[in-house]
Amino acid sequence: MSSAKEAQTIRALLALEYIPPTLRETLLRDPRIADHYGIQIDSVLGIGGLEFEAPVSAIAENVRRSLGGSPGTIIRDADGKEWSIEFDADSDQPTLVVAQGERRLGMDAWVTLSSDRETRLRCLEALAADAGLPPKACSSWRRILEERSLRGEEVPDFLVDLHATAHVQEQLLADSVRSPELSAQLAAPPSRTYFERLVGTRCDSASIELHAVAGSRERLAELAAWKPYEGFLQSLYMASHPDLSAQIRVDGLSSEELVRAFESILRTGDRVSQLGAIEVGLRVSYDRPEVKPALNRLLELIRADDTAGKASGFRNYSLLYVLVSSELSRRQQLADEPPFYRRLAALAQAGVIQRQMVAAGIALKESAIGSGVGEYVLQALVDLRLEPRRYPVLGTAERLQAHFFGRIARAADQYENEVAPDLIRAFQHVMGPEQLREAGNEFVLYAPGPLEEPEESRTLPAAFDQAIQAQLDTRKAATPADFAALRTSTTSFRIGQAQADLAADALEGSDYRLTEVRDRTHLLGTLTSLASVAAIARSERLADTLRVVVRTAQRDPELPIALIDAMQVLLIAAASRAEVGAWAAFVGECLTELAFGELAGDEGQILHGYARRLCELTPELWATCGAADAALMAFNGSLVSDQAAQDKAPDT
Repeated sequence: MSSAKEAQTIRALLALEYIPPTLRETLLRDPRIADHYGIQIDSVLGIGGLEFEAPVSAIAENVRRSLGGSPGTIIRDADGKEWSIEFDADSDQPTLVVAQGERRLGMDAWVTLSSDRETRLRCLEALAADAGLPPKACSSWRRILEERSLRGEEVPDFLVDLHATAHVQEQLLADSVRSPELSAQLAAPPSRTYFERLVGTRCDSASIELHAVAGSRERLAELAAWKPYEGFLQSLYMASHPDLSAQIRVDGLSSEELVRAFESILRTGDRVSQLGAIEVGLRVSYDRPEVKPALNRLLELIRADDTAGKASGFRNYSLLYVLVSSELSRRQQLADEPPFYRRLAALAQAGVIQRQMVAAGIALKESAIGSGVGEYVLQALVDLRLEPRRYPVLGTAERLQAHFFGRIARAADQYENEVAPDLIRAFQHVMGPEQLREAGNEFVLYAPGPLEEPEESRTLPAAFDQAIQAQLDTRKAATPADFAALRTSTTSFRIGQAQADLAADALEGSDYRLTEVRDRTHLLGTLTSLASVAAIARSERLADTLRVVVRTAQRDPELPIALIDAMQVLLIAAASRAEVGAWAAFVGECLTELAFGELAGDEGQILHGYARRLCELTPELWATCGAADAALMAFNGSLVSDQAAQDKAPDT
């Protein structure tokens, strides 16, 4: 290598040290960059977990010898131990293993290094069919393997692509869920491709309803064509929205396969797949009555779930949803996608994990989430600007169960004419007394879920509008009870500027205070609901009014609200501004006011941590939170200095 070329390589390597790891890895995997800068890369690859590790170049060299007919090919692993590579080309599926005594680890993907075109293609077809590799991905690899064998450094990419399917992740999870902690890579695989295959590529769909008839429909068709039985079970991971459940077909399943699938979901299914099975079963039960027995038992299972118990399926599904969501947020994975798509991906992945946990007879411990709850809440509060109805509490076990009950009731109404009377009675049993199906209790039928739904745009009924006006048209001091009708209506109906103005008038007329408050929980619940009204109605006036109310509540000598609770209320109210610049300005003003307010104990450090993370999630905040950041740095620094001075002070 010439001195100029060597200097170029050194400069490139030094520059790579200052590039984020993910970007660095992407650049180094591009052979054009490696060749141009003379960078030689030889990563270490593990097979069978950590049982066998060796450089990729050594694996490739010895595999080629074995594929070429060299008997007893020996390779040393990273620890210097000897293993033999054994190839069987005579079976229907070419097999390749690395063996040591009785230990045999499969490495069939390396057969793609074979010089024999037919052997390579047979290997691809077998591995693609087993993994559920989508047709487009399979075609891309086939075009390469028809022309040549893979290069050694290409095999890890091939393996990554094979692993980016729900079917392979299920197998990996089945071997891992019994460990005390679920690894971050299994909780949320760091692969965009994986999530696109799990819930369908979004394309240009601006809503979940549009995605249901575009990217998800295409993916569902691929799953049905792959293997009807396994494809149906995987399709149910997408059932977190009724429009997606409506796209799931059972045409390719025999009666025996359909019953077996429903029984499988009943025994070891995740909650979202069980809901999807109920909705699909209702739709097809007239033509496929064999699903009715399993449907009845599924309904009873959902009805009997006690969300307060540690064994609750809803509770465990909720914990997994928070875990996956927080991991996606922490990595900013799918950050360029709209919030509904990220939530859809998280809900589906939570189902993938829960199904394997149910099969293993274990449940996730709350301690496994760690700081994930805070990350989940912050990301959800940021996302409110784009989808103001989707506040974090909708992911709790109780809210999920209420949402499931509502969807079941609506599905029962929709397919009532096609379902036998005994099944209708079963649905009524699930929902409780008949009065739950009356119009006056439609809050149960339309309990919101983590994804946007068309019902949310329903016009506010006149009776509810009149109740809101009657409660808020008062000259007396405002109480939480005055906002009861407004708070209840926000979950199911379209709330507009008129209702938000009534709330603002009541607060302003009450000197920005609430009276007859039972305790802090009562106060915080009322303020949070009013902030949601401001967000949903896009009412900047109500949001500005709430800033004053929160400021007053913080200084209340009897029931002051905590700093972090105040921040959460203000972040919800910030969604009254849909445009990111206006939103960032409001958030910056609120955080600055909190930073310059009274801080006790470790509140300064906590607020600073949240403020920094909010800026990382939405970079536009760096420009509006500078004063808050500086103030908190100074405040926290002074606390450290004071503590150091106290430590040095002599004992008296």
